[in-house]
Amino acid sequence: MHSEREVVAVTKRFILAVADSHSVAVKKLVYITDLSAACRKVGLLMKNLTVKKTATLGILIAITVLLAIYMTFRVGNQIKIPMKFITIFVTGALYGPISAGIVAAISDLLNAFLVPVGPPLPQITIIEFIGGVVFGLFFYGAKNNKFYYLRAFFCSLCLFLIGLFITTNVLVGVGYFADFKSAVIIRIGALLLTFVIHMAVLSLAKKIIFMLKDLIK
Repeated sequence: MHSEREVVAVTKRFILAVADSHSVAVKKLVYITDLSAACRKVGLLMKNLTVKKTATLGILIAITVLLAIYMTFRVGNQIKIPMKFITIFVTGALYGPISAGIVAAISDLLNAFLVPVGPPLPQITIIEFIGGVVFGLFFYGAKNNKFYYLRAFFCSLCLFLIGLFITTNVLVGVGYFADFKSAVIIRIGALLLTFVIHMAVLSLAKKIIFMLKDLIK
């Protein structure tokens, strides 16, 4: 059994191994990454939180932040196509909706601190949490391939509808768009492309995710 300090050290080494150590954002992430300890404190609300699970969640948060920084395609401040959903999906499939929601929310807060694009919006953090929960609800506990593609479709559809109606309304409310109609016109292309990307990635991950499920048993 590894100590919490060792877990945090491993997490930090992992971050440096997958990103440019000279990046200002990554340096900030390394210095503030007491991610495993943070997960442990949050995890007091969760049952069966082991050191192994804590370490895994810490690493998943770190990867999610890195994906948010380096793998988000933006058009100004209004349109973005993020790839960070990949690790949130993995978290939901392996550890359930609450864990995925926590990873999504903490990652969003860290990303807002490391690479701020406008003021931080707690409403968006809540939406990110809900998105993580959606991944977990659709994929956690799926013990075989039956209906996998239907799960992928309806999960992607739910996330599309959340983005179209809830996120768009939030962005209108904080002044990013003049009204809901113009916001939809501007955002619909990126949302549809994100839906297609979600479907493609979730479908391609079918075999991998069941292999990972077997590994953590």
